[in-house]
Amino acid sequence: MPAGAQAPIPQACFAQDVQPEAVEIVAGEPFGAVLLADGRRLRLAEIRLADEVGMAVEGRALIVVTGAQDRWGQLPAHVLAQGPHGAVWLQADLLERGLAVVDPETGGLSCLQPLLAAEDAARHRDVGLWRVAPVLRADQPDLLLARTGHFAVVEGRIHSLGKTRRYRYLNFGRHWASDFTATVDTRVEADLTARGLALDDLNGARVRIRGVVQAQDGPHIELTHPAQLERLPMEQIAQ
Repeated sequence: MPAGAQAPIPQACFAQDVQPEAVEIVAGEPFGAVLLADGRRLRLAEIRLADEVGMAVEGRALIVVTGAQDRWGQLPAHVLAQGPHGAVWLQADLLERGLAVVDPETGGLSCLQPLLAAEDAARHRDVGLWRVAPVLRADQPDLLLARTGHFAVVEGRIHSLGKTRRYRYLNFGRHWASDFTATVDTRVEADLTARGLALDDLNGARVRIRGVVQAQDGPHIELTHPAQLERLPMEQIAQ
């Protein structure tokens, strides 16, 4: 079992008025759903499972609910389950085995950092989904368009920046009508600046973007959470 998966859920993942709750898990289901003995259904918060991945998990667990029910009646939650070698943070375990990617929702950076590190470890080992669906390149818009409607992790160099009253634009090519673009709401921009990622300083930088690909004047991802953008060392880029 990877060491990160056996770490406790960081306190930063807890809302101030939420305490861990002891529950009994009946079964894990596809797409990150967890069925509890009391009839509630959970969705693993802050991650997105690879297609058709199921989870062999049951028994006693601690959960930290992070929000309200979604339209499918699922509660987003972090789950600390009992494994054969001790307690396992399910999110970190799935990420370290390459069975999921980080999909930031409401968690702050202190909560998401260990999850991003777990994902990074799996990507460097080329295991799980990273073996069959590697990081996409921002300079290959046709391949990105083929992922329209799907979650993707994209790496590339920002070619230029644009700005309107509501959005900042990160352009990854000369032709904004056909090349890959990421948009950043001005409210998210303030959070990025607080993290030390001032957008005006990113022109020419190599970055990693994550989110659902949309077709809008070429492939496009909208950033609604600051953790969807990571700055990379200049030599680190998908090949």
